[in-house]
Amino acid sequence: MNQEGGLLLRPALRPGKEALEAVMRKKLADAYVRLEKTAPALFFVSIIAVMQFEILSREFFGSSLPWNTEYCRYALVWVTFLGAVYVRRENAHIQVTALYDFLRKNGRKTIVFMLDLLRSLLSLWYWGVLAYGGYSLAERTVRFQSPAMRLSQYWLYICIPLCGALAGVIEVRDLVRLFTGEGGGKAPLRPGSKGEGEQ
Repeated sequence: MNQEGGLLLRPALRPGKEALEAVMRKKLADAYVRLEKTAPALFFVSIIAVMQFEILSREFFGSSLPWNTEYCRYALVWVTFLGAVYVRRENAHIQVTALYDFLRKNGRKTIVFMLDLLRSLLSLWYWGVLAYGGYSLAERTVRFQSPAMRLSQYWLYICIPLCGALAGVIEVRDLVRLFTGEGGGKAPLRPGSKGEGEQ
């Protein structure tokens, strides 16, 4: 209280610079994950829309779009690789976990860790090869254009190195988590699967 009996109002504490940066990083990460989830769905919906329009155009007007097949081919390739990145982030690929379940049940944590490490290293090597080979393929096809859309085939193949690099980053993240104990022994499990000791 001040000398006149009034209350002293303290200025509101402002969050520190590090806290603001952390919030911004989280917002950017969340926005990227939403984009990663939405982009394949948008491509897929656009394929359905173009094909439906093509059917109606042939049925009622006796004509067809000259570029529909090419667009659907390009979009389907992007759906495939963008979807693979999202599924890798969610760890939702088809998996056979019988060996992991047996080892966890018997307390073989060291063996589980080594299997996780081997899987992560092999996956990282695979994504690296995919990124390098995909970029080389995209570079070689820059001057080739599609007949109808006149679009360089570079845009057809560039999704391969892009998605390989994105999946590689996810793999590095899981590898770090494996060594820090955040995801050790649990990487091969799907979200919602029962881990060690869970009923």
